Amino acid sequence: MNAECPSNRCGDLTQTCLCRYDEHCAANQFCGWGANEGKCMDKRPRGGACTKDSHCASGTCRITFTCR
Repeated sequence: MNAECPSNRCGDLTQTCLCRYDEHCAANQFCGWGANEGKCMDKRPRGGACTKDSHCASGTCRITFTCR
């Protein structure tokens, strides 16, 4: 494990640390997916798109795939 990059994943072009799991990001962030794969993203506010609870600031992703 690299002390500077806990996920041990470094972006080839950007030379920045990429996340693999939400735990690699700050408490108010989650590890992105899709076009944002590997990037720590801010948790989403009410009404924001989500696929799981950890994507939302409230901690709840509704069945409509929006944050509560």
